Amino acid sequence: MRRDYKNILLSFSLILAGCSSSEIVLDTMDSNPMYVASSSATAMASPRMLQAPLKEFNTERYHNIEENGFKQVATAPLSTVSIDVDTASYTNVVRMIDKEGELPPKGAVRIEEMINYFDYEYPQPGANATNPFSLTTELMSAPWNKKNKLLLVGLQAKKIAKKDLPPSNFVALVDLSGSMRDSLLLVKQSLKFLVEQLDEKDHLSIVGYADGVGLMLKPTNCKNKQAINSAIDSLVAYGGTDGEAGIEFAYKQAKENFLTQGNNRVLLFTDGDFNIGKTSESEIVDIIKKERESGVYLSVIAYGYGNFNDAAMEQMADHGNGNFNYINDILDARKVFTEELSGTLYTLGKDVKFQLEFNPAFVDEYRLIGYENRKLNDEDFNDDTKDAGEIGVGNSVTFLYELVEANTTTQQAKVDNLKYQSKVLNKETKVLKEIATIKMRYKNNDSNQSKLLSKVVKSDEKASQNIRFASSVAMYGMLLTESQYLNSANYDNVLTLAKANKGKDENGYRAFFIRLVEKSKLLTPEQPIALEDYAFESLEPIYFEKNRFHLNEKSKEKLIVMTELFKKHLKPEQIIRIVGNRDKMGSEEYNFVLGLKMANSVKQFLVSLGINENQTIIISNGEKNPVCTEDTPECYNKNRRVELEILD
Repeated sequence: MRRDYKNILLSFSLILAGCSSSEIVLDTMDSNPMYVASSSATAMASPRMLQAPLKEFNTERYHNIEENGFKQVATAPLSTVSIDVDTASYTNVVRMIDKEGELPPKGAVRIEEMINYFDYEYPQPGANATNPFSLTTELMSAPWNKKNKLLLVGLQAKKIAKKDLPPSNFVALVDLSGSMRDSLLLVKQSLKFLVEQLDEKDHLSIVGYADGVGLMLKPTNCKNKQAINSAIDSLVAYGGTDGEAGIEFAYKQAKENFLTQGNNRVLLFTDGDFNIGKTSESEIVDIIKKERESGVYLSVIAYGYGNFNDAAMEQMADHGNGNFNYINDILDARKVFTEELSGTLYTLGKDVKFQLEFNPAFVDEYRLIGYENRKLNDEDFNDDTKDAGEIGVGNSVTFLYELVEANTTTQQAKVDNLKYQSKVLNKETKVLKEIATIKMRYKNNDSNQSKLLSKVVKSDEKASQNIRFASSVAMYGMLLTESQYLNSANYDNVLTLAKANKGKDENGYRAFFIRLVEKSKLLTPEQPIALEDYAFESLEPIYFEKNRFHLNEKSKEKLIVMTELFKKHLKPEQIIRIVGNRDKMGSEEYNFVLGLKMANSVKQFLVSLGINENQTIIISNGEKNPVCTEDTPECYNKNRRVELEILD
């Protein structure tokens, strides 16, 4: 719990001096000269002395999350869900652990937002594709329960250069109440990042609200950056929080300057703590649901702590057809408003829904990890009047399903057979080798009629760094929420999996995640390591350069991490099989021999690090086991690899 120690000390001092508690003044609010007169704007309240109760405890608000359980394919073969591209939960969790040194409440952890914070190597839609999206599927053993499988479904939206995006009409709605005083500098930095990315096609207005609401900057062409930045610098925080009036006025401003062929959006910068006018979550959401029909979207960019209202802000963004981001520091501001600007503020598809149909011949049960507040009724999938999530330009969305394979131990009791009907499987269910069929619906921004995409998930889908790293984030979220499905999950397993699959990580986000997990481990009581349950299927291949069999430094780093894993989890009776694979450049005999030399290089390095040589064997597939069949340098790079497998 966090207390406002300065106010408590001030109050105590004044009481000793003979002042009653009703006479204690906590804040002084001055009028703001930047508010301009407007016949349509609510007049600002006159300056006054604020008498307020002391804020004794942390009043942050989060919705309770009831974890998704396993469902039986025999009785519930469909999983229907709206997409979610929000990332606020992850950066808010970072704030609590990294800055405040405490683990987050369970309600603050939305696993899907933690997974979707990171980029994955999903392919862009083809140049001649009729839809601006691509679908990726991968399959592996669940790292926390090797008896089960883990299915990844990845959606990638098309990337579009800023110069090719439509003109924008942005209204920055800035909370200038006293509770935002500590966050206002970060809000200003965020706005300046945004302004730097906009150009002469775009216009920006700034609306401020505290006790009342006013126009801080009339619609201004974004080529006039000096005038905009001057208005940003003049923002001052004070007073109460009339969020209702601010939201209504911002929508009015956006509609007055509406661009028929453009991007119209209100950007709400706030901590979500409304205390004047309509203040309840449901009342504010009702206003936003009504206003979104105008074609103006609303995104929420959250700041602050202590009185942070996550519950209300998430719902506001969801119903406003916008994103929900939390800005913890200036690096987060840069990520949202510079690196990911297009995905944050430019919608590519609206009302995006997914529906998976699982094949009972291969799957007995399934559970969706995260997305608890995004589930839809099965019949909502084909109903174009049902609202769903939006996806921005260049955004990606990741779903993870834990699967119980057919004819294995189930997670819940079977229901009785039906008396009046029976379900007979199609003859093709086993022959097709299909685990599931994925269907996706989305609407173009200018249409109310959805389009349909589909993809089949085969039983032999491969695993890559995408699913391995995403599963480490999911396992971390499960630990923070004390999931009932943890099985062998612990922080050591998360770290091993994340370190081995960090990938390129050009901006260092995955490296920071690893440090975050290490801090979380220190804040958590010691956990036993369940060696017998570790899923070694998550081992990443070791890649080699053309016509080479010596290890480079990057490969050695990967093997050092794997060695730590082997020393912790490898049982005496288990064997590490080291398999060399080659591209098809050169003769078949040449590639077989070179594959063997590659495998031996890996073996000798492992032995030098302390692995028992008697627990290793090497073989070569030569060029006969490619993972990519195209005649391109990129394909050859993927095929020149050594794979490590654990044999029981």
